[in-house]
Amino acid sequence: MKMKLIDGRRDERQKAEELLRKRKATRFLAQVIAHTNRVVAAGRDFDEADEDDLVFILTGAVKFFAFLEGEELDGETDKELRALWQMYDSMIALASCLSPAKIAQLFPPEKEYNGAKCDMKDYFTSVAAVEQAGGWKKFKDEDAVLSFLMDLSNDDITRCCIASMHIIDALGARRGQKSLIETFLEQETGMPVNLPKHLGEARDKAGNVYIVADGEVLGLKAKPRRPKWLRTVNGWKE
Repeated sequence: MKMKLIDGRRDERQKAEELLRKRKATRFLAQVIAHTNRVVAAGRDFDEADEDDLVFILTGAVKFFAFLEGEELDGETDKELRALWQMYDSMIALASCLSPAKIAQLFPPEKEYNGAKCDMKDYFTSVAAVEQAGGWKKFKDEDAVLSFLMDLSNDDITRCCIASMHIIDALGARRGQKSLIETFLEQETGMPVNLPKHLGEARDKAGNVYIVADGEVLGLKAKPRRPKWLRTVNGWKE
């Protein structure tokens, strides 16, 4: 059965939004570079730098990696991937020079309060994580920073952490290694796990849409069910 892959054409609004996101990411990266150069020019390490410079570097780096979370890394070279990982590692080292409360002030927890019902992190667990990590005292080490960021309920922080895992996965894939989520699932289930890297849609000549994973057809895409309250308009075609 021959099918045509759906390109996913975007309208002008979507193209403009993507361009805006890329411009913001470029601005955040420029912010990181500018304030890092200030610290270097002053002949200081991160633990000796002015807090204002550290704040600008950290916020710029987190938002840059948050943008990177939604980007494909297949086109990056090994050298570029290693550079991204070194940048992320430096960001964690810089964050260890600040306090948990300061980071929570820069990236406030999301106003979600019912996490206990679903056993998920929310505003209350984030506040508890700040106190547990030391409040306004500096972090003990970089491991404490990583643990705290995983517990902080903030969209930019979450996307930033996911981006770091994508970088690790991209580096590992080129060495024939499995992704972190595949390794975790295998440890939990005791069974081999192979997750698709690329999901898409394809349409046959009849107009039916199929879900495609790594070039293999998984099945027919289900059509959304029409709500019972929705009236049919004569002459209207979906």
